Amino acid sequence: MMTAASIASTDMGLLLQDDVFVDFFNVFLSLPIFGQTPLYISGMGRWCLWPELPSHLDASPAALLAWLGKHRLPHFCKSSLCLHLVLCQKLLAFIRSGEAAELLNWHSADQWLLERCIGGSQ
Repeated sequence: MMTAASIASTDMGLLLQDDVFVDFFNVFLSLPIFGQTPLYISGMGRWCLWPELPSHLDASPAALLAWLGKHRLPHFCKSSLCLHLVLCQKLLAFIRSGEAAELLNWHSADQWLLERCIGGSQ
């Protein structure tokens, strides 16, 4: 039986500042079970929706974040993707620590490459 993973916050605005979270959450949101696919583009700080929302619905960023926090984030936290996210974040925290550099005797290029390999869901 899988339990819900513990993420740092349930504040969507705060979570979206973490590129690793964004990567994993976008993968979750693009699962075919969901009819609407919101995709967050970190570099631009905006959402793309496919298909577009009907005109009578509120598509403002605040309304979308509230809806995602209520209807998608709880399911994400119960998914294996969230467990992978938490593991990835713990590994990245270790990689970025001085302890890791000393223990593994690596150079900044080694750290950079390992961060890129671990820092995403793909």
